[in-house]
Amino acid sequence: MILEFTKTVCSLQDFIQTVIDYRKKNNIDDDAELWYRGQKNEHWGLIPTLYRKRQDRIPKYNIYDEKNNTIKPNVGKIGQIKATNIIDFRNELGIFISQIKNSVKVKGFNKFHYMMLGQHTGLLTPALDWTADPLIALFFALDGYQIKPNKDKQVDLCKPVVHLIKPWKFLRDKKDGENSINVDNLTDNDFKKMFSDINSTNLTLPIPISTELNISSRLFRQVGRFTIQGPMMLAPIWYRGRKDFANGEYGFTIIIQRDGIQKMKKELNALGINEQSIYGSDPYGISKIAEEASKKANQKYSIS
Repeated sequence: MILEFTKTVCSLQDFIQTVIDYRKKNNIDDDAELWYRGQKNEHWGLIPTLYRKRQDRIPKYNIYDEKNNTIKPNVGKIGQIKATNIIDFRNELGIFISQIKNSVKVKGFNKFHYMMLGQHTGLLTPALDWTADPLIALFFALDGYQIKPNKDKQVDLCKPVVHLIKPWKFLRDKKDGENSINVDNLTDNDFKKMFSDINSTNLTLPIPISTELNISSRLFRQVGRFTIQGPMMLAPIWYRGRKDFANGEYGFTIIIQRDGIQKMKKELNALGINEQSIYGSDPYGISKIAEEASKKANQKYSIS
């Protein structure tokens, strides 16, 4: 899935210059964060893990025929579309929190923080990972990228991409200087209200969230940021049909040419952007504990 406004690059220099030019063209303040997401396949959607196997059920309203004492379907009228096979991640998150709570010593954690940590370690959530560092996003787009045959034994020529968004454009009531919603200022009650119905269609645009707490060393290294999305608000729905997306007003996609991948990976490594710096060590074992907790929660609430 590619945003409608795109730019193709074949070198690290081109990539960096594209980001600089975009900031300059859009008069973006130096202290304003752009968010980036690297993906190995241009056809992948911007869809949180919770919804990737989603299927819809469209309920139909019925009409009671008093004269014949029968119930007949009201053709052409439907009720709210429901996703039938997404788990209730609130239960999943509860198991995750109970597994990891004693290991996370940071004060001030609420359920938004635990959701961030869980998302980053494999939990199925309505959150999507981003980073405020374009080179880290580029690393994720290129790392492990391979040209291999598809199911029809033909070479899949998909390209890696880096998606870029202006997170503040998705805030409904933006305050001066606000880039995203700081979940440090929210509570578990706010979490409960936001996710009172996991099938809610209220989230018509992604909600950008961030934290100033050091949730985990890995998340800190990766300058992690997140958007929260609803099940009915799946990309590319949240940008298609909007003229301001067509000209890059909300964001755009940088497409990486395949013949430049190996050189770009070497250049990133020379700059210290590699697996060791991205993942690093975890002296307190938080990431490992979180990954195990995510597995247990996913197994209990697995999707068949």
